[in-house]
Amino acid sequence: ANLLCIKQSSISDAKKKEVIPDGWLLKLYMSHKLEPEWVLTGQGPQSVHQGFEGVAETAAAYMRRKRDAMIHDMSAVDEAGAWSREIVGREFFPEKELCDNLIVVRMDTPSMEPVIKRNAYVGVKTDETTVKSGEIYALDIPGEGLVVKRVSRDHENRRMVLASENKKYLDQYLPMDTPGVAVVGKVVWVFNRI
Repeated sequence: ANLLCIKQSSISDAKKKEVIPDGWLLKLYMSHKLEPEWVLTGQGPQSVHQGFEGVAETAAAYMRRKRDAMIHDMSAVDEAGAWSREIVGREFFPEKELCDNLIVVRMDTPSMEPVIKRNAYVGVKTDETTVKSGEIYALDIPGEGLVVKRVSRDHENRRMVLASENKKYLDQYLPMDTPGVAVVGKVVWVFNRI
């Protein structure tokens, strides 16, 4: 903060957001000849002036690491009407959000708005298929493809209740033993565009 002539709170905010303003790198290079690569990664020489010891830490620990993931089409179905897991693209996400047994889909309806907006990216954990009432799940419904809904079990009537957040959509009721219906996984994160 002293080298940049800014408040310590600005440094703390940048760490929380995991973003370094470009102007800070330029200012450090211009004023102290610090190598931007060293500031970002800790690799290479710290400065064009050997022996400069003005900065104690690099930004590498605070940078958001990203990795790409395949995006699946929610409405693609095979000849039997089952969801086909067709890949329609790739996007980058924070590495910590991508894990084993996770698929990413792009929400194709406004049925879960405002919680999940249309065109939001949705992370679905495919090893979490046991329904816990009130949680949001992705289900393979024959003929419809992948459907994202808040799911509850109605044990008295032996059915599942599939609820939308958007009240323009009616709740759906499916017998618990409906042939072909499969819980693909639990929704564990959502990236909405503003």
